[in-house]
Amino acid sequence: MSSPSKNQSKEYYNAHWKITSVILACSIGLSFYFGIWVFIGGFWVWWAAGYMQEIPFGLLRPIAYGGWAFLIACLCIDIYCTLRLIQRRGKGRYRFAYASAIIILIAGTVAFINFGGGSFPTQNTPLIVLAGPDPSTGVVIDCFTPASQGNLVMDWNKNGSSTVTQAFDTRGNGNTHCFIIDGLQPNTTYEYRLVANSSSTQSVPAGNDQPRYFKTAPSNTTNGFSFLSISDIHSNFVSPLVTRMAAEKTDFIIEAGDISDNGALASDWDGYFSTASPLFAGPNASAPVKILLPVIGNHETNFFGKPSFDRYFHGIGNGTGSPYYYRVDVGNVHFIALDIEWGLESFTSDQATWFNSTLASINPSDWIIVMTHCPVFSSGDDGNVTGVAAKIAPLLEHHGVDLVISGHDHHYERIVHNNVTYMLTATVHPEDPPVPKIPGSQVCIWGQVMYARYVIHGNRLDLTSIYENGTIADTATIYNR
Repeated sequence: MSSPSKNQSKEYYNAHWKITSVILACSIGLSFYFGIWVFIGGFWVWWAAGYMQEIPFGLLRPIAYGGWAFLIACLCIDIYCTLRLIQRRGKGRYRFAYASAIIILIAGTVAFINFGGGSFPTQNTPLIVLAGPDPSTGVVIDCFTPASQGNLVMDWNKNGSSTVTQAFDTRGNGNTHCFIIDGLQPNTTYEYRLVANSSSTQSVPAGNDQPRYFKTAPSNTTNGFSFLSISDIHSNFVSPLVTRMAAEKTDFIIEAGDISDNGALASDWDGYFSTASPLFAGPNASAPVKILLPVIGNHETNFFGKPSFDRYFHGIGNGTGSPYYYRVDVGNVHFIALDIEWGLESFTSDQATWFNSTLASINPSDWIIVMTHCPVFSSGDDGNVTGVAAKIAPLLEHHGVDLVISGHDHHYERIVHNNVTYMLTATVHPEDPPVPKIPGSQVCIWGQVMYARYVIHGNRLDLTSIYENGTIADTATIYNR
C-alpha cells in the first residue's frame, strides 16, 4: 500500500470546523445585513440621482467604490471558504477567510456606531422658533431635553404685558417637545420662557427658563418684509457669519438644507445647534430671535437620519409632508419648501401632487418663493442633476413662481431663467472650484463666505448679498410677475 504524499500528510485539519463554519456563516449574514443597511440608508442615492454617470466627484468616488469592492471581495472569500470548509469537513487552511471575516465585522461595527445614532437626540437644548402656517399670527417652538420630560410648559406674553398665557407640549413625554403659540398680533414682539408644571420633580434645562423674545411677521409687505438665506452649514455655522446674520433686523432666516453634516449623528446636530446658537438667543425685545424656515438636504437623510429632521423641526408650516415639505403664508408672500435632496429620488408622487395643488391655489399675482436643497439650475457640478430642471422648472414658470432659493453646490449664484430668479447661497463652507457659468447666470461667486438678504415692499424685492465682513457682494431688484 502506497504511503500518503508529503503534502497530504501535512495537510492542515480544523478540528472545530463546525463551529468555524457557523462563525463564518454569521459573518456572511451580518455583512449582508450591514451592506444592505448602509446601501439603503444613503449610498444608493448616488445612483438614483444620476451621479455615477453625470458628475465627477474627485477622489471621494473612487475611494468609496474601492472600499465597497474590497468588502465585497472579502464577502466572496468568506462564502467560498465556508462552502469549501463544509465540503472538505475541516481539511485545509482558511486564513484568508478568518481575516476577511474580521474585516467585515470591524466594518459593520464601525458603520453601526457611526451611522446608527439617529435614534438618539442631541444633548444640546435650544429653543427653536419656527414659522406656523401664518407666522404673522402663530409660531411653533421646538425644544429638546437630554432626559425624557413630560412636565414642560411654555409661558408667553406680549412684550410689556403682564398677562401670561401657557402653551402645552403637543409631543408628550420624551426628549423632543413642541409648543404651538397662535392668536398673535402681526409684527409684534413677544416674550417666552420654558417652565415646569407645579407637580414636577424635573427642572427646566439650564438657560431655557430665561426670558427670550420673538417677533411675528408683518401681515403684508406695505411697510417691508425681510428675510435671509443661507445653506450647507454642515454642523458648523462659522462664527463671524452667524454673528452678523443674528444682528440683522429681519423677520425670517431660510436654511436651505445640509444643516447637519450627517443627520444620523446626534453629535453633528449638537455641532449645528451649538454654532448656530446666536440665531436662537433672542436675548431682549430689541434683538428677537429669527423665525426659522429649514429645508431638508441630502446630508440630513444620510443613513436613516431623516427622522431626526422631524425631531428637531416638528410642526413647521402647513402641509401633509411637514416638515419635509410645507407651505408658509405671510400676507401675499407664499413660501413653499420642497424635499429635493440629491435630485428627484426624494420628489415623490405625493409631494408632486401636493406641490401642483399648492401652486394652483395661490394667486399668481402674489409673491411665490420656493425653497429646495438641490438647485434647479446651477453652474456647479452637483446642481445639474438629471431630470430636476426638466420636471420642476416648467411648474415654476407655469404658476408664476418669482424666486427659488437653494443650496447643495457650495457657491453663490444668481440665475434668471424664463423670468424666474434662482438663488444659490450655499456659502457657509465654500468649496467648489470655479467653472464656466451656465446660460442665464447673472452673478457667480466662488470661495467666499456670504449670505443673502431680501426685502419686499409691495411688488418689489430688493436683494443684497453680503460677505461675512459686511461688504456688499451683489445687489438686484426683482419685481413680482
